[in-house]
Amino acid sequence: MLRTILGTFFTALIFILLISLVPSIESTTKDFRKSFSKLDSKRAEIESPSLKQNSFIVDAKGSVLSEIYSDVNRVYLTNDKIPQLIKDIFVITEDRQFYSHQGLDYLGTLRAFAVNLNGDRISQGGSTITQQLSRGLYLSNERTYQRKIHEIYIARELERTFSKEKILELYINNIYYMNGAYGIEAASRQYFNKSVGQLTIAQSAFISSIPNNPTLYDPYVNFQNTQSRQKRILKQLFDFKKISKQQYEAALKEKIVVTKYNRIDVDNDYNSYVNHELKQLILEKYASDKKLTLDQKDKLLNEKYKELFETGIKIYTAYDKNAQQVARKSLVNNLPYKDVEGSLAIINHDTQKIVGLIGGKNISKFGFNRAYQAYRQPGSTIKPLLVYAPYINITGNGPLSKVSADNFCKAGYCPKNYSNKEYGMVTLETALKHSYNTPAVRLLDEIGVSNAFSYLNHFEWEKVSSQDHNLSAAIGGFGYGVTSLELTSAYTVFSHNGTFIKPRAITRVTDLNGKTLLSWSDKPKTVWNVATNEKLNLMLKKVITEGTGRRANLPIVDIGGKTGTTNDYHDLWFVGKGNTYTIGVWIGKDNSQSIEYLNGTQPQIKIWRDIMTNLELKK
Repeated sequence: MLRTILGTFFTALIFILLISLVPSIESTTKDFRKSFSKLDSKRAEIESPSLKQNSFIVDAKGSVLSEIYSDVNRVYLTNDKIPQLIKDIFVITEDRQFYSHQGLDYLGTLRAFAVNLNGDRISQGGSTITQQLSRGLYLSNERTYQRKIHEIYIARELERTFSKEKILELYINNIYYMNGAYGIEAASRQYFNKSVGQLTIAQSAFISSIPNNPTLYDPYVNFQNTQSRQKRILKQLFDFKKISKQQYEAALKEKIVVTKYNRIDVDNDYNSYVNHELKQLILEKYASDKKLTLDQKDKLLNEKYKELFETGIKIYTAYDKNAQQVARKSLVNNLPYKDVEGSLAIINHDTQKIVGLIGGKNISKFGFNRAYQAYRQPGSTIKPLLVYAPYINITGNGPLSKVSADNFCKAGYCPKNYSNKEYGMVTLETALKHSYNTPAVRLLDEIGVSNAFSYLNHFEWEKVSSQDHNLSAAIGGFGYGVTSLELTSAYTVFSHNGTFIKPRAITRVTDLNGKTLLSWSDKPKTVWNVATNEKLNLMLKKVITEGTGRRANLPIVDIGGKTGTTNDYHDLWFVGKGNTYTIGVWIGKDNSQSIEYLNGTQPQIKIWRDIMTNLELKK
């Protein structure tokens, strides 16, 4: 009771002194009233302080793939995760009365005002940990009486709202440790590349030296300054019986070696796509049921994106390290040509998760990712999706039904088979496994282009439009084309009895405490019936066992796939499935020049086979 009365008395005395020291009392008092009015309106913010935190992308096993932060590198630690030694250091060095005062060092503050009597700015002043926290969270560092009043006010509110343990927790997580590191955990990783719980006594004292004056005690620039302060801190810890004599002497002798921490960023290809998919997920959550203009959507997206990353999130993904490493190695080894590029997608069709994604031989973070940003003509890989499955679904015919493989011509459009030969009447199975062109165009013409595209629309390919509705689409003639990821995703329909669920890389997004914030709400769509799907699977298997994809043949029960080559050999494709995985590989040049010289070696099939062998046969 006495302490509360004295605290109130001293607080009032400080305010009186402040106002008496500032010129133009009347106008200043009005300014103070406005200031306090603003502070009152911020009470909710004071009661719920938030610190910017790092965000993380994690793989299927929970390992960090990417650590994300911009201007603030902070990994927040709760009170129980902060070592007691760290707490002791800051209390001893910054505020020894921390556990007994009510947020203010009254005598120190009065002394500061006495020293500054002759000026309208504060050049000297004592601050408790609570005052430093109030300044760090809500105020600037300008040294004015008005700011000092705000600091005192907020400090008192913090003391009323939070326990001493919570205030110290906020303080240790908030303070700056130089070189972009905020909070003790980020500092520990920055300078010693390990968590704070693994630090020695000497290391703990060393990094705790920095916040007192981050520039003066920057370990990279002023190592000796930092070490001198570290020794003073160790002496204080010993004097206050926080460490033993033996620990003190050992800490003094310990050699300190600082490192430079590089944030974790394991895979540019996959991580850049995850970032892209996250934006889609945000729009689905916050904009799907609203009629917004493109500008309004962009604004909403930017606001929510920034809000999520500033509060700290964990993005859980289906990333498979083994699959990605095998894919990258095979792509690079099979494409030793300087100007030839490739991309691929690996989907676990049992879970409909994207477990691997390669956007090129060597792409930079957020660089051009061919797996989901390069739109290319699909060639004959389109035939099962746009022609044969819709035709069989509409007519009820099967693999042994006949179609003409002779020349075709309609309204000036006269495609030829790859060999320029005519083959007469052939089965659908034969037409597909040898990738004849004229049967595909005939079948598309028979069922109608619009009818066929109504099936393709289920896959939601971004660049496909009504302008693509023509007979040339039967053999891959599209305006823009399709990405590796889009085409591979569509082929997963063959592993789901004709039902399509859009594959995703992100499984869920949570806050740093594990609360789910975002997750996909995809619903399955029936594209064609089960009987049609079974017939297509038999035909796709024949492509590999007897047709153009024979080099892809492996002892896998549910194997099936399709080759694709575009005019003048601008693109080489292979998309196929096994028991668990669907993989699509594209090879080509960014400037769409011919790679006919690679057609005989079929690197796209070699890459596909390498990955499928590793994933399906080496379990």
